Amino acid sequence: AILMENCNDANVDACGLYGCGTIGVRGLGCENLNITNCDIYECSDGAVDVMNSEAVLVSGCDIHDIGTLKGGYDAYCLFTADYGTGFAVYNCKIHDNKSQSLLYTYDTENVVFLSNEVKKNTFTESAFYFEQYGAAVDGCLFEENNCARWYKANAHIKAADIDGNLLDS
Repeated sequence: AILMENCNDANVDACGLYGCGTIGVRGLGCENLNITNCDIYECSDGAVDVMNSEAVLVSGCDIHDIGTLKGGYDAYCLFTADYGTGFAVYNCKIHDNKSQSLLYTYDTENVVFLSNEVKKNTFTESAFYFEQYGAAVDGCLFEENNCARWYKANAHIKAADIDGNLLDS
């Protein structure tokens, strides 16, 4: 796993991050953090988790087997963004994971989830869970997922496509 603290203009490119920590990449207080073309797998809690960060891009990554170790618990969430602005997951392959949620945000503006392939995952709570702000979700392929529900129970904030249409199912 990689922990980035108070970094500006940092790049994590073409790395294999596997089971060596609970989260593949964690960013705290970062700005312009790019995670590209990485293979993130077999981590127990999640793939990417950022807090108090701005302009974070996860692009071209292969995210798989998170939260699937035998005897282990489900991962918390594949992607988490708290207290920030500008979090994007773009053109990633997300498959064969088991977590409570796919994407969780708290008080994070300008979140986008675009052109991702999401296949054969299990989301035990919900695919999306947003607090304070929603997200733009568009151009994604969702196939063969086992999902308890699309949104956290009693969720008031939903995702929208890039045209502003709410995604209710």
